[in-house]
Formats: sequence, structure tokens, C-alpha cells
Amino acid sequence: MNISIEQIAKMTPEEIKAMFDAKSTAGNKLSLKVSEQGAVSIYGLGRFPTTLYDGQWNRLLDYADTIREFLKANAVELERIGKDKEANPAKYAAMAKAKKAAQAKA
Repeated sequence: MNISIEQIAKMTPEEIKAMFDAKSTAGNKLSLKVSEQGAVSIYGLGRFPTTLYDGQWNRLLDYADTIREFLKANAVELERIGKDKEANPAKYAAMAKAKKAAQAKA
């Protein structure tokens, strides 16, 4: 399903949630939740939820076309990194561990 930013902007939070729920499959279901602080969290993209406030979501959604263009322009590089990460998970785990250790020292 292709939906424009303008269409999303006109939708209620319930309609957006229903759209994500309908589009999702059991393996990659996305869900939305409003936090106690009034932010919107989207679950199912990664290990942790992505949480932004209303204004931040609107800025991000307004930038969606630019993000899509960037992903398309960098598809070869993104694909290469993804395949390398799948082929060498230990390498990337070690890199993440080293980065975390360096940050702890700083």
C-alpha cells in the first residue's frame, strides 16, 4: 500500500494504528502506543521502540520523500552492508562492543 504524507497527516492516531496493524504480518507486526509523557512509540521496527513527540513525528513524516530518495540512492551500499552484517555477525558484535567500551572511557 502506498500512502502519501498528506494522507497520513489527515488521519487520526487510531486510523494510523489500524493501518499499521492491517499491513503487518505476525512476523513483523508494528504497533503504536502513547506514552505517559505524551509521546508516540512505534514497536516492531527493532529491539527497542522508536519514540517521538507529535511535532517530531510530523517533521519526520514531512521528510519521508527525502528519506526514500536517500535509501534509493544508497541502495547498493545499504545492501552490501546488510549482507556483510549477516555473513559476519561476530565482526559486527565485536565492533559494537569496542564502540561501547570506547564510549565508556570517554
